Amino acid sequence: PNTPTLTAGSRSYVYWRRWEAVFASLVDLCADGVQPDVISYSNVFEACEPNARWRTAVDYLSVMLSDRIEADAIALSTISWGCAFAQRWEQSTFLLDSMRGRGMSVSTITYDSAMVACAPDWERAVAALGALCRVRLEPSAVSRDVILTSCARARKWQQAAKLLSSMGLQHLELDAATARMAGIPP
Repeated sequence: PNTPTLTAGSRSYVYWRRWEAVFASLVDLCADGVQPDVISYSNVFEACEPNARWRTAVDYLSVMLSDRIEADAIALSTISWGCAFAQRWEQSTFLLDSMRGRGMSVSTITYDSAMVACAPDWERAVAALGALCRVRLEPSAVSRDVILTSCARARKWQQAAKLLSSMGLQHLELDAATARMAGIPP
């Protein structure tokens, strides 16, 4: 067996959300004497994301780096989303800062993961949005929805509307759930 063959096999496990099988395929890869690559590890990170296993993903990142396999933007963004879904803003923003510090290409999607992680604290979420704007990336509908929802929960929706308007995001169409959360009539 070779890395691409086993990596392709573990992708099907990711698709079917069988994270245990993804881990087992990585162990099998190593047991067969095949060196895993960043894609092999990324499958593990992706399998961890919907299963609230952010800590496992971070542990595997450490293993990957100790194996001298360079993390790419996709791998780190995937872990960042896992941290976001678990509302682990410290880890999500650390990964974002790490990516920027390494000179990696960071997309709006990665900043969105940090905003989602920070959403329980509206000021942190707004700070993550500010960081996105400082690097001249275009905020997305996710960016807008996270800010509106976060600020609305803190009863700061006027600040969110003003901020989004100043950024030119008022043209993005609100979905019904976000509009309800922000107290905006349909």
